[in-house]
Amino acid sequence: MFLTLPLHPLFVHLPVVLIPLATLGVIALVLLKRRSQQLSLAVLGIVVVAALSSVASYLSGKALAELKGFTPATHERWGLFMMIAALGLLAVAGPWLWKVAKKGDHAQTRRQPLGLAAALVGVIATVFTVLAGHSGAELAWSDATSGKSETTTSPSTSAAPSSAAPSESAQATTYTAEEVAKHNTAEDCWSIVDGNVYDLTDWVNQHPGGAGAISKMCGTDATQAFQGKHGGAEGPAKALERHLLGPVR
Repeated sequence: MFLTLPLHPLFVHLPVVLIPLATLGVIALVLLKRRSQQLSLAVLGIVVVAALSSVASYLSGKALAELKGFTPATHERWGLFMMIAALGLLAVAGPWLWKVAKKGDHAQTRRQPLGLAAALVGVIATVFTVLAGHSGAELAWSDATSGKSETTTSPSTSAAPSSAAPSESAQATTYTAEEVAKHNTAEDCWSIVDGNVYDLTDWVNQHPGGAGAISKMCGTDATQAFQGKHGGAEGPAKALERHLLGPVR
């Protein structure tokens, strides 16, 4: 935790950006006829930070899962593969990039088997990064305490009240956009999605991607934002349904 925030959302975006960027840098150095020492050192730095951030992302993700009392099986598996591949990229590309940085234009990079191997490992790491990112996005809107499919609920963990299915009386109640607009803070967060009102108050601080993504929806019609991010995804739709208050009139 840092300033009461989970560390995972702070770390998770680094490897998602840096691993593909490092891979592109390695491929560029393999293909370029003239090698820049500065570019080689820059790519080496990106590879190092990408590997370290992947470790931090994986460990902080495990800590967040323990804090919430659940195990995101698929996301954790892809995160582990991403970390291993990123460390492999560092092990293979690091020595080669350092050699290129020292020799510059004199290094026959295109003929270096180590450079080609580094590019291949980078592509594999990028694939795992995409899979980890996709499963994380799905998890962000899944019910962290449901114990269904991708999660295993701890015996000591009970479902939050807001995650319970809405009662028939709650479904029968209708709301106005003006009423929703009054609930526009993280401490009292209602939102409209596809003509229905949802109370997302309890979900704001539980959101694995950070509270900011939910707090922006408070008091507004967030249909476009939700569909743009999660349109067609079954997990987010089911998670959202658990917070239903009723339709907009």
